[in-house]
Amino acid sequence: MNQVVLYAPPAGMALGLLFLWGSLRLRRKRRLIDDLPTAKTQGVFIGLVELKGTAEADEDSLGLGRG
Repeated sequence: MNQVVLYAPPAGMALGLLFLWGSLRLRRKRRLIDDLPTAKTQGVFIGLVELKGTAEADEDSLGLGRG
């Protein structure tokens, strides 16, 4: 019982730091996605951009579920 009590505070601190690191990482990723510029385009651009519109194809493509 004493060994469990000795390991509980460091384990709690490590878990707290892990959750803090994870939340900061997710926050940074969400901020990156929210700050991307949105553009209607006729071509492809290099870099991080968000595209708005529809994808159209001349032929039907077979998906992975079709055989």
